[in-house]
Amino acid sequence: MVIDLLTYGQGADVAIPGVRIVRIPRFSWLGPVPVGPSFQKLFLDIWTVLWTVMLLLRHRYDVVHAHEKPVFWCRYLKPLFGFKSPMTCIRACRSSSRTSASQTPIC
Repeated sequence: MVIDLLTYGQGADVAIPGVRIVRIPRFSWLGPVPVGPSFQKLFLDIWTVLWTVMLLLRHRYDVVHAHEKPVFWCRYLKPLFGFKSPMTCIRACRSSSRTSASQTPIC
């Protein structure tokens, strides 16, 4: 089994057994991507949506795990492509002081 990991074009690949890193194009003219919301991330997210659809059209995935913003577009792609999706709400875990490790919220 091979896992495809879709990410931004910036950064260096790390060798992880059983994981194929798939990157959207690197747009060097954008410069470094800042932490937090930005127009740069919005531009990159549009490309990430396009790459997500491209991967879904080329491969039959049993499960698509998304976190943060991709959760929203994967929610609408799920019925079209028929994959399962354990979409973890990472921010909900961080913001809830009453959530323990055994009570991780699942969206």
